[in-house]
Amino acid sequence: GITYRPRDLFDHLAEGIEDENAVVYCAPPCYHAGYEKMFDTGGAIEHVRVPFEDFDGAKGGYARIREMMAGKPALGLRFQYMQLAPGEDPEVICAECSGGATNRANWEYVLTNKPEELLPEIGQRVFVKKRKEVTPTNLPILPADYEITPESWVAFPSTTEAHALYYRDLFAHRLGAATSEQHHLFVIDGHIAGVVGLHFFSANHYLPLDDGLIYLEETYSFTAPSRRHKRLNRLLRMMSVTEAFRDTVAPEGRLQHTAGLATTCLSRYPEQKINRGVMKLMSREPFGEMFKLRYRAQWKHDTFQEVVRQWLTKHGQVQLVESNPTGRQSGVGETSRSGEGRTAND
Repeated sequence: GITYRPRDLFDHLAEGIEDENAVVYCAPPCYHAGYEKMFDTGGAIEHVRVPFEDFDGAKGGYARIREMMAGKPALGLRFQYMQLAPGEDPEVICAECSGGATNRANWEYVLTNKPEELLPEIGQRVFVKKRKEVTPTNLPILPADYEITPESWVAFPSTTEAHALYYRDLFAHRLGAATSEQHHLFVIDGHIAGVVGLHFFSANHYLPLDDGLIYLEETYSFTAPSRRHKRLNRLLRMMSVTEAFRDTVAPEGRLQHTAGLATTCLSRYPEQKINRGVMKLMSREPFGEMFKLRYRAQWKHDTFQEVVRQWLTKHGQVQLVESNPTGRQSGVGETSRSGEGRTAND
């Protein structure tokens, strides 16, 4: 009973919204160019492309849909995954807390062009997702004054989402959801020094980036606060771009086809210092009052022990530093609140 036609969103909307007997539901992409990335086959499949206008909600796409629906005969419903514009609140018929990243509303909305018709019948409905229960492991957290030495040993044991989110929230306060299939603790000498989340979609589906190579995606990484080592987060970053890390998080050669690690950072600054010299900045886009930074690095041959010694030589000299007021040290993670920036990969 459904006829599917691949058409431009705005062309189809203009046609349907004039029918007084129609209900038009419009659910545009949440992310600019998201479908292009999702269906990129690296040239393995060719198909006839349907002419369409690129949709960008942040640059007027949602506002245009609202304008096209306003005052039209059809009952219009539109899905929106951004902050509401002034005057849109009365048009909301459904809202759901999504826990999104900065510069998004943290809410998903369904709005209508006929609130006076719908709201008396159904009212406004709000759904809040129950937060997942989190719990610590039996490993101790790295003491703030703990000294890392050239003989210190490092490991990245796999952990559950409940354990990972406990430490992510502890080191960076309560954040939104993360699209991570795997979570790993960053352990130094038997102490939890950080936590890392990884997304395997691109790697598992052999989807190359614009350089033609395939990368493992990091979704978040945070480190414990340290008074003795100011740049503990730098050590985690150096570790995460090694073949040793790759083979730890994906044993039996499952990531041998990948070229390295990639991540997307949201930062108040045009560069994220934690990545300088370790990962290469590939793109920088304005994102509201922030910058959306895309980084990647090819795998390095260093062992964990070699990285520890390199880091101690350049960044890890023993120096007592003042703890920041929040009692936490920023990582390079999905929603870091520090000036170092934040990483998000949905």
